[in-house]
Amino acid sequence: MEWMRAPVRGLGWKRPLDMMRTRVETKAVFDLIGQLERGSSCLRFDGRLVGRRS
Repeated sequence: MEWMRAPVRGLGWKRPLDMMRTRVETKAVFDLIGQLERGSSCLRFDGRLVGRRS
């Protein structure tokens, strides 16, 4: 899974692989994957929800 090694905008430009060290960071990765699967347009900045499609 090459995408796990690349910086991701939705994770603050961190690599998902690097964020699998703590429970909170792992949840952030899984949350982002869920948003992508649902086609959500939620935008995250520093872990805060800043925009959402109605």
